[in-house]
Amino acid sequence: MLAHEFIDCGYRLMTSYLKRDGYLINHKKLYRIMKTAGLLKLENRIKRSGAGRKFVKFRKVKTSRPMECLEMDIKMVWIPSAGKNAYLLSIIDVHTRRILKDYFSFTIKQALSF
Repeated sequence: MLAHEFIDCGYRLMTSYLKRDGYLINHKKLYRIMKTAGLLKLENRIKRSGAGRKFVKFRKVKTSRPMECLEMDIKMVWIPSAGKNAYLLSIIDVHTRRILKDYFSFTIKQALSF
């Protein structure tokens, strides 16, 4: 199966391919076999723990007075009676951390003026 030039998959996907072809093999056993044969690409693996939010700690805004910097936050809220999502847009003063304005709607357009 690995003789094809474009086959590049991990041990779990390879386990499902082998089981589909009729082989009876455990994914842990296949992991050990692929590791000893050097077929795992462990150095290129994506690390999932804590990924995606590390940039936030470097983006803290320092303000000296209220209304110097404002931020917007949009949350999706499921409305069971309507059977669809609604949006909650909040405008926040960074210095005081108070919500200045809330806007709740099923659609939010860029051209909407407050």
